[in-house]
Amino acid sequence: MQEPFFRTDVPARKMHARATVAASIALSATWALADDWTAVQPRRQVLQLVDNQWQPLARGMVVPDNRVIRTSSFGHVTCTRGQEAVDLGPNTQIQIHD
Repeated sequence: MQEPFFRTDVPARKMHARATVAASIALSATWALADDWTAVQPRRQVLQLVDNQWQPLARGMVVPDNRVIRTSSFGHVTCTRGQEAVDLGPNTQIQIHD
């Protein structure tokens, strides 16, 4: 007789815990693959282009990989992604593509 696809001798509570752990790992792997940046040190005026409108960029905000960021004449920002960091000085406009 062929073995069942799933184990029937494991309590439902353990199966639920295993499924939760597996889902958490899958979600964290997806997050790690994301190309998003985080604004960690915006100073003065730093803006991001959202739906063709310039919006303020605040500390801790996540910036998608393809979004345009610009600084004012006194603006400065550091954006990080894992071990990578990008520093923008005054009067700078960038869009990072990977």
